[in-house]
Amino acid sequence: MNSTTLGIVDEDDLAELAKELHGGYYTGIIAVRAVTFAVAVIGITGNVFAYLTASRLDSKTSGTTYIKCLAVADTAAVFQDGILEMGLPIFGIDVRIINRYVCKGIAWYSWTTTIGGNYVLTMFTLDRLTALWLPVLYREKSKPYIAIILSILAEAFAAAVCWPTLFLFDINGEFCEIFNFDYFSEEQMVLFANLAMFLFMLSIPFATILLSNLLIIYKLRQSKKDSGAASGASSSVAKKEREITMQLLTVSIAFMITNAGVSIAVFATTMMNVDTPEKFAIRDFVNFFKELPAVSNNSMNFFLYVLSSAHFRTQFLTMVGFPPKPKQPSK
Repeated sequence: MNSTTLGIVDEDDLAELAKELHGGYYTGIIAVRAVTFAVAVIGITGNVFAYLTASRLDSKTSGTTYIKCLAVADTAAVFQDGILEMGLPIFGIDVRIINRYVCKGIAWYSWTTTIGGNYVLTMFTLDRLTALWLPVLYREKSKPYIAIILSILAEAFAAAVCWPTLFLFDINGEFCEIFNFDYFSEEQMVLFANLAMFLFMLSIPFATILLSNLLIIYKLRQSKKDSGAASGASSSVAKKEREITMQLLTVSIAFMITNAGVSIAVFATTMMNVDTPEKFAIRDFVNFFKELPAVSNNSMNFFLYVLSSAHFRTQFLTMVGFPPKPKQPSK
């Protein structure tokens, strides 16, 4: 909630009126916080399982490594958005307001991990696209360390894009928010927020993943009729690579769905003219609600991996002590 003036109405005044007149909205905010916190706890647990299970998979290419890199990136994002920002304040704990430097650092970390996670997924998508369209080159050149390097570069790019948050965020009363305009004007802040949110966080990764998925699906359909030609070890390797591709597809489709939800919420709050307590309460609720699809996006990958890959599912069950029973030979 920025302390900016809209016409002759101050947002702080609107906030106080909204609290008095529309308590139901604030009950809804607590409910959204609680649900998001629960999703985050489940998501972090799932990401740990995804990393451990992927570590058990034999792969000499970068595909499986991207699953581990994405699990790390998602955990970093979920911890901030779902635990620190949405969860702990339910219990009266907000580490962001310890001092102004913690506020700035956590804001920068939050924006970096959210945007960076999207680009790690983008790298994973391009990895699968290369594996299908340039298989010979992929087998020769795609190594696990390449996935690690590109994932680190994706996070570094996000960190560089988000550097203005270190100057814009500050403590405003009880909140850590965009408040400090000593270095940038409010107009520059709006420009930065729009570029960071709509261009770097949403548009570029969304468009790249959408186009790549269409090409992946086309190639899978085209090569399906040739799948019976391989045999033996090469057939086993091809099957594992295909399962990794299916895992990527399910994760990317989920990403596009949740991203659409975040985009709609951001666009709605950006365009809303907040000049009454009712509109303030609605915008405040939507601002909190948009965190739920964002956190869900970083929390569901493990479950999608289990559903889309028999090999991954087998390795996970074996890891937790429930190995599948061997098939009985037919009499």
